[in-house]
Amino acid sequence: MTDSSSGFAHLHARSWYSFRRGGSSPDALVKQALENRDEAVAVTDYMSVAGCVPLQAAARATGLHSVIGAEVNLEGQPLVLLAASNAGFATLNRLISRGFERPEESITLEDLRDDSSDLFILTGGREG
Repeated sequence: MTDSSSGFAHLHARSWYSFRRGGSSPDALVKQALENRDEAVAVTDYMSVAGCVPLQAAARATGLHSVIGAEVNLEGQPLVLLAASNAGFATLNRLISRGFERPEESITLEDLRDDSSDLFILTGGREG
């Protein structure tokens, strides 16, 4: 952490890749993080990692660290998963894909027990 950094990063931010749930572009998320003097910027779109590449490119251009994740539907409740590594990103993609194989577009606790390597799992309130 540098003296000019806030030492803070929002770990649950949706971009416009969260259909009907988020409105900010990945570039706008990076811009806001810079204005806040954050060390990192995250994108956790709903059941999607589509915003990850644009976010990483925008963050890299400014020197910000990017945090990649997604908000998944866990048996009807939102749950934020963050990739700790490239392996975690692959795990996240598998879980999201598994969720879309079901009519309710949801993953289960069993899915997480079976496949959660290199993920950070954030818990919080009903929406966040």
